[in-house]
Amino acid sequence: MRQFNLHFLLLLSTLGLSVGVYADDDNDGPVRVAKKLDVKVNKPHPLDAAIEMAQRGLKRVETIKDYKANLIRRERINGKLSGLEYSEVKIRNHQPEKNIPFSIYMRFTKPKSVNGREAIWIDGRNNGKIIAHEAGMILGKITVFLNPTGPIAMRGNRYPINEIGFRVLVERLIEKAEREKQYDECEVKVEPGRTFFKRPCTVIEVIHPQQRDHFDFYRANIYIDDELQLPVRYEAWTWPKEEGGKPELLEQYLYTNIELDVNLSDDDFNPRSKQYNYYFNDVAQVQKVETEENKKVQK
Repeated sequence: MRQFNLHFLLLLSTLGLSVGVYADDDNDGPVRVAKKLDVKVNKPHPLDAAIEMAQRGLKRVETIKDYKANLIRRERINGKLSGLEYSEVKIRNHQPEKNIPFSIYMRFTKPKSVNGREAIWIDGRNNGKIIAHEAGMILGKITVFLNPTGPIAMRGNRYPINEIGFRVLVERLIEKAEREKQYDECEVKVEPGRTFFKRPCTVIEVIHPQQRDHFDFYRANIYIDDELQLPVRYEAWTWPKEEGGKPELLEQYLYTNIELDVNLSDDDFNPRSKQYNYYFNDVAQVQKVETEENKKVQK
């Protein structure tokens, strides 16, 4: 999201406890700061359980070939929190044995200003570009090819489209958790028996009381669907701007109506599919992309 983007992994990757006290040169007494642990010492760390859980989750994700879901998100961009944005997503995971690349389709439905916008990205195809069109009677008929991390594609987004999906989240979780095992200063609460859209969930809350450069949020909540064993809701807040103030929502991602292993086909990621509303006015550009793709297949 990223587009979903994204955003669950920041929470689980910081499950630790505060332990150290250091002296501050500007004060007479000691103050608490994040302590960097001696990673050479082979002793248990609170993050160990989270990493083990993430590794099990990665094995779970590897069994999922594809899925569909509704994504609801809002993000703070340049200090301004957006309204809720709704989209339908289709994701097909990389399947090397079948020569199937990681593939993403998105159709935006709300608010009205984005209703009808579509985007397709396939790893290693279309010169790495997003094939997209805007909403509306005029812009909706103009198909464009965008760099996923370029200024147009990133406008109004915290993360590029190619960072969406459960597999990316879990892989980044493991990477970040291994790195953050060096630090402490983290409060964790696990609360089973919660629900999200009437589905049983376990909620994990993480709080970093002190703002540090290596922490990405003040507080974050993640909802794990008990049956699917997947993160279905994530929200994070920044630190209060002043003492006694309220934290500001940084980002929020909700996945609903998740359907796993629905046998998505190439047609689900083909902008020429009759199920989508792409228009190709620049025939030469489309033919050029198709020619390059045919050469890759032949190789």
